[in-house]
This record gives sequence, C-alpha cells and structure tokens, in this order.
Amino acid sequence: MKKGSFDALNKDALLWDLLAKESAPAWWQNILDDSELYVEVRKDNYVNVYYYGASVALIKYEKGDIEAYTHYKYLGKEKLGNKIYLNCTELIKTKEGIDSIKHAIKDAYLSKEKKVQGILKLHHNTQYIDSEFAYKKEDGGKNKTTRIDLIELRGNTLHFVELKLIDDARLRTSVGEPEINQQMDNYRLFIEGHAKDLKQYYSNLMAIKKKIGVWQGKTQVEEICTTPHLLVVNTYSKPLSKGKQERVKDIKALGDECFDTEVVDIDAL
Repeated sequence: MKKGSFDALNKDALLWDLLAKESAPAWWQNILDDSELYVEVRKDNYVNVYYYGASVALIKYEKGDIEAYTHYKYLGKEKLGNKIYLNCTELIKTKEGIDSIKHAIKDAYLSKEKKVQGILKLHHNTQYIDSEFAYKKEDGGKNKTTRIDLIELRGNTLHFVELKLIDDARLRTSVGEPEINQQMDNYRLFIEGHAKDLKQYYSNLMAIKKKIGVWQGKTQVEEICTTPHLLVVNTYSKPLSKGKQERVKDIKALGDECFDTEVVDIDAL
C-alpha cells in the first residue's frame, strides 16, 4: 500500500483495538471528555487530536505500544536535530498535561481560520465528520497534494467543504476571475475522479471512529456530492461599510455548475 493512499487506512489496525472502549487506556477518555478537543482518524493508521485546528497530539502504535507526539514548541523545548515532533506520551496522560499543550498552542499558534474550523467541528460534530483531508498524488511533491478543509455528512451524502474567511484575498479580484474559482474547480475534478474511493474510505473512517468512541452516527456513505461547497464566514463587525456590503454581495454570487457558495455570520456558528 502506498503511504497516504486510500488503501493505507486499515480498519483492522491494532491501534483501533487498543483505543476501543473495552481496552482503551484511562487517558484516552480524558481526551474524549475534553470539550475543546476533537479527534481525526488519518491514513496510515494514526489519529490527530486537535485543539481549534492545531494538533495537540499525533497518536500511533509503534514499538509495541501507543505513542504520542506533539510540536516541540508546545513542549517549551528546542528542536531535536531534524525532529519537529517530540514524544509527549506521558504528558497527555493527565488533564494538566493536555492543558499545558493547549496553553502553549494559544501562545505559539492559533490562526483565525483554523480557530473557525475548530468551532465548526466542535459545535457540529455530527455534521462534519472530518477535517484537513489530504491526498498526495502519485508523483508526490508538496504542490501535488489536494487538501480540503471539511467533510460534511448530510443524510447519507458526503459533501466537500472549503472554508474561507470573508477577507480572504482569493475570493475577489478586480481583474479576471478570483483565484477561488480555479481552486474549487480542481476540487470538483478530484472528487469526480475519486468518488468510488472516497465513498469506501469514509465508510471505513466512520466505522473506525465509532469503534474508538469519537463518532456515534452512521457508518455507511450512500452518495458522494461532486459539487464542492464554499463556506465563507463573515467576520465583519456591523454595521458594514458600503465597500464591505459590496464585497459580501459579490462573494455570495460566486459559484456556478462547478461549486456552490454559502456566506454565514460568525455569530451563527
């Protein structure tokens, strides 16, 4: 199996058995009970624990046990050679340890868009089943990776959501088409070309999430919506100036047969 491929997600990987309710270590429940954390299952059979879009811990099975890693900055340490992520297994075993990483994240990293993404995941955890989806093409390379912010389950249908804040420069231009048009069309082509794989991948992912206690909903995907959804969060303070009103109006008009657009006020999240 190619690393990072759809097939690299193994429903029978040992980590899922170790994190299942009957056998999970006590500290795993501390993570599940934390209202500011959410868990994502990743290809290559590990999990990321997120705090408003920042990874508190990457948890995987290696060397006969469960191990966890976090960014060296969140531990108040220096980078160890080329290693950016350092072992934090003992630290996450206590609530105080988890809180220390969260506090460090607040100081070192908490982008506005990622925070909004985290709010959506935490407030609508039965709606958004995944975040930060990434798929690397066969020829590899950083610029060859498709990344989609949120995966939404509506009924039995999967929808792929790109999240932007209202002031994102890619949403509007005075010359030609805005950059977002090409980005959304690339997503459409990707979804169309991988619809069958995506359907099976997310059915497996939801089954794993259910097993490890982070999902209580359905585990079967019936349909894939090939039209990506652009979700724009309006962070403007009211009353809006004339220029901002025009910008919101123009952004609401984005989209055609390639994608659809929704603008929501941040207070509505």
